[in-house]
Amino acid sequence: MALAALPVAVPLLAAAALTAVGMRAGRRMAVASALLAALAVTVLSATLLARAAGGVSVHWFGGWEPRHGLAIGIDFAVDPFGAGLATLVGILVVAATVVMSRYREADSPHFEVLLLLFCAGMAGLCLSGDVFDMFVFFELMSVAAFALAGYLIEEGEAVEGSLNFAITNTIGSFLILTGIALVYGRTGALNLAQVAHGLAARPPDGLVAIAFALLVCGFLVKAAIVPFHFWLADAYAVAPTPVCLVFAGAMSELGIYAVGRIWFDGFTEALAAHAGSLRLVLVIAGCLTAVIGALMAFLQDHLKRMLAFATIAYAGVFLIGLATLSADGVAGSALYIVADGFGKASLFVAVAILQHRRAHVSELALTGRGRALPFTGAVVLLGALSFAAVPPFGTFLGKSLIEDALGATGYGWVTAVLLVASALTAAAVVRAIGRVFCGLGQAKFPGEPVRAEAQPA
Repeated sequence: MALAALPVAVPLLAAAALTAVGMRAGRRMAVASALLAALAVTVLSATLLARAAGGVSVHWFGGWEPRHGLAIGIDFAVDPFGAGLATLVGILVVAATVVMSRYREADSPHFEVLLLLFCAGMAGLCLSGDVFDMFVFFELMSVAAFALAGYLIEEGEAVEGSLNFAITNTIGSFLILTGIALVYGRTGALNLAQVAHGLAARPPDGLVAIAFALLVCGFLVKAAIVPFHFWLADAYAVAPTPVCLVFAGAMSELGIYAVGRIWFDGFTEALAAHAGSLRLVLVIAGCLTAVIGALMAFLQDHLKRMLAFATIAYAGVFLIGLATLSADGVAGSALYIVADGFGKASLFVAVAILQHRRAHVSELALTGRGRALPFTGAVVLLGALSFAAVPPFGTFLGKSLIEDALGATGYGWVTAVLLVASALTAAAVVRAIGRVFCGLGQAKFPGEPVRAEAQPA
């Protein structure tokens, strides 16, 4: 399974090569290199996904396999969920590279290097079987994300949003690292399988509960779950729109994925007696996130902020699916993540087109100015239907699985929360369609036009 290392190694090597060449690399060469690397990540991850269909595949680097039950080496544990997320990441990075190739502000090869590092970090997190390496890859992804969010550094709002992003996520990193230290102190291990064995060898106590709580809170900060959500909208509002495409499609979802990996691979047996309490806490956090995010999305005039709050709302929905701690709930969240990721990515591309053509991202300022963009309007309509989770969209199938899992675990009332979140986010997009593409309502200009980000190179 040496193939498992390539989705991380390929973008890292491509980023190193572009950095070495520097400005001597023309714009076309930088874009082509990043695009080929992202395509390679997609194909390699899809291959891993196909191979992982029969169960988890483990690759030990350097041949450092466990001896006498002790894991000293580093491993990648490839499961269908992780490989599927890595494939989604590759597809979204391909799309972001194509869209960003139309931006003069891309400043090749710096943008492509950051995007490749971001891709490598996300892929590594999806495939790692070691809790410390999960943290390392998340930090690699986060550092690249901070730079991408504040890429338009000449704009004060971009710097402010990036700093807010960085400071809040650094607090989450501190919580995660502290939790890892406690786990290592108790078990002497970092490999998740060995951690599970070490924790199950003795009755759980307060230290184990605190370690788990720190890890979960740290990753939920990075997933923008209420009350840790306040950084996300600011970061998305100032980041270049193609960057938001990747952020919204995969970044918050990886935080929820990390929580699931830690529970199922590390703490399930040790804290099995407390699974009901954990389910209740995660369900409440997911419900608050889904409702608050959807309500804030409906109240937005700024289209990028609207989609940012929709991202928060659906992070809550994904957490609700995970909170069932059941196969159906996790499968529903996985399917929902993929379908919703493509839907939000398409909406951000549509916003990028509007920003390029009309120099605005204000819904009121764009009233009636999208009539000449019927194909863009059609994409936005499909995005609204995806948000509404109606057939035949994948969001409908994911929502149905989550509802079945909620009913089986005694949380059938949460179905109403899913309905409210879907209705409010879809209504926000439909309202934008009516104003921007149908000319309903009166145009207002709340401020100066924004700079048209997307300009032909």
